[in-house]
Amino acid sequence: MKAVVKTQAGPGAELLEVPPRAPGEGEVRVKIDVAAICGSDVHVYDWAPRVAKSGMRLPRIMGHEYCGRVLEVGAGVSNVKPDDLVAGETHLPCGNCYVCHLGKPHICLNLKIVGRDTDGCFAEEMVVPAAGVFRMPDDFPPDAAAVLEPLGCGVRPLFNEDVAGSTVVVLGAGPIGLFAIAGARALGAIQVIATNRSQLRLDLAAAMGATTCLSPEREDVVQAVRGLTHGVGADLVLDSSGNAEAFRQGVQMLRKGGTLLVIGMPSQPVQLELGPDLCLKEATIRGFHGREMYRTWEKVVPLVQRGAIPTAPVVTHKLPLSEFAAGFAAAAERRAGKVLLVP
Repeated sequence: MKAVVKTQAGPGAELLEVPPRAPGEGEVRVKIDVAAICGSDVHVYDWAPRVAKSGMRLPRIMGHEYCGRVLEVGAGVSNVKPDDLVAGETHLPCGNCYVCHLGKPHICLNLKIVGRDTDGCFAEEMVVPAAGVFRMPDDFPPDAAAVLEPLGCGVRPLFNEDVAGSTVVVLGAGPIGLFAIAGARALGAIQVIATNRSQLRLDLAAAMGATTCLSPEREDVVQAVRGLTHGVGADLVLDSSGNAEAFRQGVQMLRKGGTLLVIGMPSQPVQLELGPDLCLKEATIRGFHGREMYRTWEKVVPLVQRGAIPTAPVVTHKLPLSEFAAGFAAAAERRAGKVLLVP
């Protein structure tokens, strides 16, 4: 079968013919219908410093966001059967550690990630542990199912917050930020403010429901948010940018008693003045690692089915697997929303 393989340390990957394999005990073999490029895939493709230091073993078939049909199941698999439509669950927990026993397998102490620690989905088919697939309704659109993983990442931080009637700022309008915008509107936010440097992504933010779109290159976004909130500040700020300066601005946008939700992974240290930024505001800062396994899926699937969270505006490119390099270039240069690859 054809697969996009990271063969060596350094930028790039190769399209290779690799042998498929049968599923072992507890594993599922899936025919990939659609896969999607994630920002973390771009980091692997470019061999970013964080990836280079991670100890990632090569060669490795890349990719972790996908939708496909089950071809075959191994012994002991009961959650899916052949011909089921499934979407990819990135997290592969051990199920036995202290954190797993607390009901938080998505931050398992021994967590493995599809496409990083095991072979991924940028291929015609893949074999994955049964815990790594989520059964979808048969009539669920494959393109939408392929992006449920980042959709869940964007929406999950909002589920336990008092969103209805609130002002929400989303820093960064990449795919996760775009889904967070739609999620905030679906959960009742009265005002959703998006920030991004790319006009393309600000246009996508508007299409996903942002009431105001701000560019830090054209205006003082902190003062703009204060103006839009009559000097009070935002109730919730969700940082999906991974940018240290955006993070700093997000803290300044926050009202007293507000909450900063952090999804992005800054590549540089972040500085905070703990007195005025945190203590005197009685602000809350919460970090998030992906989705809660299965629980987030159960919540977001109906929201997509009922049209409360659209996915089509986020998908700007759909390419054959053989054109993966063009897809990575578009994603890396922020000339895209979500890039899909079709084997």
